[in-house]
Amino acid sequence: MTSIDDPQTQPSGRGRIASLLAPGHWAYILLLLVPLGLVDLVCVSTRITGSTEANGTTFGSWSWLAQMSSSVFFYLALITFWIGVFAVIRGRRARRIAVFCFHLTFTFLAFLVILTELYYLLLDVMLNANSFALVKLIFQIEMLKIIEAEVASFVPVLALIGIIVANLFPVIVNRRFKPRWLHQEPTTPPASRRGTVIAVALGLTAALLATSALPNGQGNTNFTRNRVVSIGIDVTKKQLDGPPEGFVQPTRADLPIDTTLAATPRTKKYNVVQIVLESQSWKSTTLGSPQLDTTPNLSKIAKNSLVAERAYTAMPHTTKSLVASNCGVEPPLDTVNSEAEPGGLAAKCLPTLLGEQGYATAFFQSATRNFENRPKVVKAFGYQKFFALESYRKKGFYKTNTLGYEDDIMLEPSLAWAAAHRNRPFSLEYMTLTAHSEYVLPKDWKMKHYVDDKTENNYLNAVRYQDRFVGKVIDGFKRLGLYDNTIFVIMGDHGEGFREHGRRLHNDTIWNEGIQIPYVIHAPHDWTDGARQVAPVTNMSTLQTLADLLGYKIEGGTYRGASIRHPDRAPQPLVTSCWDTDQCVSLIDGNHKYIYFFGYKRPQYYDVVADPHEKHNLFDSLSDAKAQSLEDTALRWQAEVNAKHKLGRRLAR
Repeated sequence: MTSIDDPQTQPSGRGRIASLLAPGHWAYILLLLVPLGLVDLVCVSTRITGSTEANGTTFGSWSWLAQMSSSVFFYLALITFWIGVFAVIRGRRARRIAVFCFHLTFTFLAFLVILTELYYLLLDVMLNANSFALVKLIFQIEMLKIIEAEVASFVPVLALIGIIVANLFPVIVNRRFKPRWLHQEPTTPPASRRGTVIAVALGLTAALLATSALPNGQGNTNFTRNRVVSIGIDVTKKQLDGPPEGFVQPTRADLPIDTTLAATPRTKKYNVVQIVLESQSWKSTTLGSPQLDTTPNLSKIAKNSLVAERAYTAMPHTTKSLVASNCGVEPPLDTVNSEAEPGGLAAKCLPTLLGEQGYATAFFQSATRNFENRPKVVKAFGYQKFFALESYRKKGFYKTNTLGYEDDIMLEPSLAWAAAHRNRPFSLEYMTLTAHSEYVLPKDWKMKHYVDDKTENNYLNAVRYQDRFVGKVIDGFKRLGLYDNTIFVIMGDHGEGFREHGRRLHNDTIWNEGIQIPYVIHAPHDWTDGARQVAPVTNMSTLQTLADLLGYKIEGGTYRGASIRHPDRAPQPLVTSCWDTDQCVSLIDGNHKYIYFFGYKRPQYYDVVADPHEKHNLFDSLSDAKAQSLEDTALRWQAEVNAKHKLGRRLAR
């Protein structure tokens, strides 16, 4: 009996290709790689025919075959490579090492196929080289809980079992069932031909891989190209490509790290309260959708406040959005939480600036303290005190999701803190939680019916709960006699997607349901009859707006945004980036919005005033020059933001 780790013996005669290995060895290789390839091809085919990028592609059509070619050629190349390896390696110890590497390769590819499909099914994005940076976050307990909430728990377990069984399958066939034909002796060419076999096998592999790596538009694209090949091309391209046209390397003077607030004759040290509403989109509020009664308290305060009807988050991810609103700059474009590192913010943030003016500052959240290094991030903002779930008495409050408790748990501790600091100006920020997936309401919450979809209905009820919390904060400040001396900024950190454009959750939902947020500012003696701001703004303007309302002049540097009272001074276009790196960027300029997908999808272009739900893609109406200009602008913006944060980290060393 032979197995794949047996040394080869001299052949009796057969065809040249078949004689490279014993039948059992052929079976060993093919029983692992062919099923994996078929599973991968089924997944690719499903993506091709089911995606909006299919452009009418049907199963079996020439277009379908062309887009499938990348994976077909990749697996042919892979099979050829391992045939060459096992045809040449003869020693028992070397063969065992080769077998180990063979199974390691299979396991890696199997995980890659599964992760790619999960990424697509859950998030409608494609796995790329930057996606592996998420591994550090995935192994945080809180992130595992979120994944479990979105994916049936048996799915990853079943996938893991499948990979283990697949690894054992050829071993079982070879050694357990022992079919006689699998153990016939090979007829391998003489040892002198080994070099030729290797050269031919590896040469064919290289040729097939080169064929699979067709450029965009020539049969396959980044969307359909085999992930191994696509990731390899992306990494190589990043190393070889220079900065985009028009890129200017930033200097220290471009970073607002030496700024101060200078008092003016109109300076008034009002208290500042920011209430950040978790996952709350503009369309989920009564202000954005009058047919919904989800936010009566927000609507009430809006009557004598400024409402920005077209406010956007700088990034649809909580911590990144907090960077934008507290620090007035674009957040780092990564998934590794670099804002928690020294110099990771590349700016002096509002709590630090106010602290230098004698303000007491505190940050309250109802979530657990350690998710995404929140204590380090809040400290980097400049908040003097940080209160999280572990700081509160939990008795009498309900756990609402995997990250923490209902928002009311913050109410009394925060009002007590405000009362204790009433004799000096203070800045207080709330970060709510209840509307985060899984959208679990307190057990005593009376549910209302808004939509038939249960998940979205739970979300809208969570939005209503958060609005009740807003009302309680406002009432609490009135009760303490602090309301008339306080500026309130009430805003969403980002929105939430419910497959309006194929995507769920928020991190990469780049359309209005994911990035357009409620943004309401109530200030003493301003907008007493209410006002609506129709020009587009981002939450990156919060720092400059509050400095303006308090009557301070910012000296020593320039922030990216501008006060909401002067939107014409903000740099154009306004830019929002997805959280996953190199997945999507949107440019908002006046009434129009451009979305760039880094080659994974065709770009999109909307008139978001005439078409706020982004149903009609106008990209094909653009001239080639205009389309190229928009792409260049997106890439140049990305390069500049990355360079600024890289410089900030270097200066902090």
